[in-house]
Amino acid sequence: MLLPNSMKALLRKHLCGGLLTVLLTFPGMLTAQPVLVKDIHPGPVPSSITSSLTINNTLYFAANNGANGTELWKSDGTAAGTVLIADINPGGGSSNPTNLTEVNGTLYFSATNGAGGTELYKSNGTPAGTVLVKDINPAGSADPLSLTNVNGTLFFAANDGTTGYELWKSDGTAAGTVLVKDLVAGSGSFFSSPSSGTYFPSSMVNVNGTLFFSAGFTAGLYKSDGTSAGTVLVKNVNAFYLTELNGEAYFMNQPGQYASALWKSNGTDAGTTLVRTIKEPGPTSFDRFFFMKNVNGTLYFANMVAPSACCASSYLWKSDGTTAGTVSINLGPTHRSSNLVSYEFMGNYFYYSISRGTASFLDQELTRVSLTGGSPQMVKDIFPGDASSGVRNISAPTNRTAVGHILYFGADTGSHGRELWKSDGTNAGTVLVGDINPSGNSDPLPLAELMGFFTSRLLMALRGRSYGSMIRMLRLLLQAGLRSR
Repeated sequence: MLLPNSMKALLRKHLCGGLLTVLLTFPGMLTAQPVLVKDIHPGPVPSSITSSLTINNTLYFAANNGANGTELWKSDGTAAGTVLIADINPGGGSSNPTNLTEVNGTLYFSATNGAGGTELYKSNGTPAGTVLVKDINPAGSADPLSLTNVNGTLFFAANDGTTGYELWKSDGTAAGTVLVKDLVAGSGSFFSSPSSGTYFPSSMVNVNGTLFFSAGFTAGLYKSDGTSAGTVLVKNVNAFYLTELNGEAYFMNQPGQYASALWKSNGTDAGTTLVRTIKEPGPTSFDRFFFMKNVNGTLYFANMVAPSACCASSYLWKSDGTTAGTVSINLGPTHRSSNLVSYEFMGNYFYYSISRGTASFLDQELTRVSLTGGSPQMVKDIFPGDASSGVRNISAPTNRTAVGHILYFGADTGSHGRELWKSDGTNAGTVLVGDINPSGNSDPLPLAELMGFFTSRLLMALRGRSYGSMIRMLRLLLQAGLRSR
C-alpha cells in the first residue's frame, strides 16, 4: 500500500532504531500490538500507576518503583524518557502526588515530603524545578483539593489550620499563594460533615475567566474573580456537578428529597434560573446522578430513577439550555443498586455499560445509544452466555477511551481474561487488540486520552521472574489526517 510522504516521514520519526513505539492505524494495514515502554517496578509487585496528566505531550503520573515509594514520574513514550522526576519524600516513603493540574505549562499537585503534611507543589518536569510552593499549614496538612486553572491562576480549597477549609489561589510563588476569602469566619469551614450537611468549596469550574464553585447543601452557588470583595454568593441554591456551557455555569440542584433539577447561571441572582425539573420529590423513590459533561457545545448528564425499592430506569439527558431542548434518552431498565460502570462519547453515539442486576442481554456488555434518541443496542456480546442453560456471562467493559473514531476499553472474555479491546461501533469491528497477559488479566487502565497511555498488569515468565504493573503506551496515529504532535 502506498503512503503519503507525510506518513512516511512520521513513520521514520517513530521507527528510528527499528523499535516500533507507537500503535499505527492505517486503512488496510494490520494493527500493531501494544508495546512495553518501561517496567517501572521489576518483579511481581505492581508499580500502581495513578494520578495521570498530559502536558505538552509528556505524561506525568504517580508510581512506585519499589525503592522510592509512590512519587512523581514522567514519560515521553520511550524507556529512556520514562523517569522518576523527584523523590519528594526521600527514601522508601511516599509523597503520594494527587490532584495533578496544569497551569501555563507547569504541573501543580498535592504531595507530602514526610516532614510536614500534604501541601501544594509544582513541577516543570525537572528535579530542580519540582518544589514546594508554600507550606500553607505548618502545624498540619493543608490538603489542597479541587485544583482548578482559571485563566492562569490556580484556585483550590485548603486548610491553613486557622480558617478551616476555604478558597485559596496561587500564582506559583509562596508570596502569591494566598487565602482568597474566609467564607465561614474563624476555624469553621465548608468541610464535608454529614452532621452539618456542609462541604468545602468544590465543583470548581472556569466560566469565561470567573471561578464558579459550590459550597454544598446549605451554602449555595458562589463565584470569584480572585479577590475577597469579588468572591460572593450568586444564589442560595445547592449546586453540584458544575459545568461550563456557552459562557454559563450549569449545575444540578436538589430541591427536596429524591428530587433534582437542572439550573444555569450567568453569575447574577436574576440570571440563575431553573432550566428544567428532572425529577419531582418522592419519599419512596430514588434519584442518582453519574456525570455532567459539555460535549461539543451540548450538555449531557446521566441519572437513574427508582420509583420503587427494586426497579429503576437510567437515562442520558441532553440540553441546549432551554426547557424544551432538555430531553432524555432511555438507557434501559436497571435495578436500584445498579451503576453506570463506564461510558464514553464517540461520534454520534454514547457508549456505556450498566450493572443492571437483571437478566437483560445488555447487562455489562458494550452497549451504545444514538445521541438523537432511539433504543439502546448491544454492539457485541463479547462474553456470550448459554441461553439454553440460563448461564449469563458478562464482559464488563471498563475504562473506555475514544481516540478519533476508535473506542478502546478493557473487557473480559473468560478465556483471555480482562484485556485491551477496540471497537469502531460495529460487531465485526469490535476485536481484541492483544492478549497482553496470556495467563491472566492485563487490566488496561487509560491514563491520558491524547497520548493514548494506559497501565497494564502483565504477568509473564522471564528467566523465572514475573513482571508486575507496567506502563504501556498506545500513541494512536489516526487514519484521518495523520500529523506529528
